[in-house]
Amino acid sequence: MIKSNSLLLCICRSPPISHAENHLVLYSLRHPKVSNRGVEVDNQFGKEQRLKVGRAVGLFVPSQKFVTYSDGSSGFAPTTDLDHFKCYSVKGESVKQMVQLGDELIKMTPAGVYAPSMLCNPVVKVHATDGSTAVRTNIQNPDDHLVCYKVRMAQSTHEVMFHNQFEPERTTVIEGPNLLCVPSLKRHLTDGNGGKGGRGGG
Repeated sequence: MIKSNSLLLCICRSPPISHAENHLVLYSLRHPKVSNRGVEVDNQFGKEQRLKVGRAVGLFVPSQKFVTYSDGSSGFAPTTDLDHFKCYSVKGESVKQMVQLGDELIKMTPAGVYAPSMLCNPVVKVHATDGSTAVRTNIQNPDDHLVCYKVRMAQSTHEVMFHNQFEPERTTVIEGPNLLCVPSLKRHLTDGNGGKGGRGGG
């Protein structure tokens, strides 16, 4: 079950920005509990970071954000080559690193990056409402994963408008940021402690 009243607009940026129009909205997800699994991830904060993976907690949905362009025109910017992501709670060691973060809502600002919070895998989504024909969204980039870390930085509040497959148009106030999601490579461990498996996967 997806809780539509609980969301996070992810405007994740790091230079160079390859797809500035891409945005994700995170919806809370209720899913049967699974046994803890172990994975290793590599990203800009380090190699062979070990994570213990818990319950599925969220679904990242590609979303179009309303923008005003430099020529004065405005509209919902389409996303490009962007998957849905199913996110799981994780536990792991804090990376304890300082970065500078800046996007369309905030200027470059110092931020502390700490413990991992979620591991997000690309996922196939089948969606049907009110008896309509189900729409299947396949995975485009199976090796792309996100690891989301808790961050501490100056907080701000912004009003944004977006739409996606769940909501034709929504205006909401977002606060934060409190998470930084970074592209990562993932390897399964045969158990929660050791024995390396293959890269990627769901």
